[in-house]
Amino acid sequence: MVRRGGGYLDGGVMAVPEAVGTADAVLAYSGPRPVYEAQESCLGSLGTGLYLGDDPGLSATHEMATLVLMWSMLDGFLNGAAILGSAGVSATAYLPVARTAIDMVTGWLPSYARQADDGVYPADDGTVDTHLTAMTQVVEESEVLGLNSELPRLFMALAELAAAAGHGSSGYVALVEQFRKQ
Repeated sequence: MVRRGGGYLDGGVMAVPEAVGTADAVLAYSGPRPVYEAQESCLGSLGTGLYLGDDPGLSATHEMATLVLMWSMLDGFLNGAAILGSAGVSATAYLPVARTAIDMVTGWLPSYARQADDGVYPADDGTVDTHLTAMTQVVEESEVLGLNSELPRLFMALAELAAAAGHGSSGYVALVEQFRKQ
C-alpha cells in the first residue's frame, strides 16, 4: 500500500450515532501523521478529531479503554440507583449526588494518572485496606437488601488482590497493578 502511495489511518468513534457530524462527536485517529493531516479537513466534518499517534492500533486501544471507563461509570450509577431504590429513592433524585461524586472523582484523575505512570501510590485518599473496609460494608448491605452484589464484590476482589500483593497500605491507584496482569 505504501509503495503505491497509499497510507492507512484507523479511527474510532467515541460518540452516540446522533452526535456524528457535530462538534460533540469525538473521533480518535491513529496512523501516519501525514495521512491524518492530509484528510483532517474532511474528517472534521464527522466531528472533533483527536490524533493519537503513528501506531494505527492506538485508536482501537483507546476506544477499548474508553468503553471500559464508560461501562464502569454507567454500571456504578445503576448499582447506586438500585441501592437507593431499595430505600424508595428514585434514580432521578440520586442524579445530583451522582454528578457531584463523578465531578469529585474526575478531579482526582490527574493525580491518579501521574501515580499510575510513576508506579508510586501514596495513600492520599485512603489506603487499599481502608477502601476494603468500605467495600465489605457495601457488599454486606447489598446482600441484606436482597440486591445483586456482583459489582461491589468485583471491586472488593481486585482490592483484596492488591492488598495480598503488598499494597494494603498503598493508595487506591495501586490497583492499576491488578489490571496490568493477564
